[in-house]
Amino acid sequence: ARHVARDVEHYGQTVPEGSVMLLLNGSANRDERQFAAADRFDIHRQAAHLSFGHGIHFCLGAALARVQARIALEEVLTRWPDWEVDYNNAKRAHTTSVRGWATLPARV
Repeated sequence: ARHVARDVEHYGQTVPEGSVMLLLNGSANRDERQFAAADRFDIHRQAAHLSFGHGIHFCLGAALARVQARIALEEVLTRWPDWEVDYNNAKRAHTTSVRGWATLPARV
């Protein structure tokens, strides 16, 4: 969360100084104005996203995280090329800041 430093108008709504705002990067990464098929996971998406932050706040570990993710996916898909997600038994996580799964079982 962030504290508003001064009164600001945002989309026609005044946000008073001292207010607390929660910025949801996950929502920005699903912006239909920026991404074709915004709700679809596309590991090859070329457009900029905010998963690792931006500017001076960009994550120092972003390159390492990308390498780790690539290696993990390659290993999983090599070991289990035929798998499927069991959506009937999946459960969504309920948090205030991110969307995701509490459990996401898969059959291999």
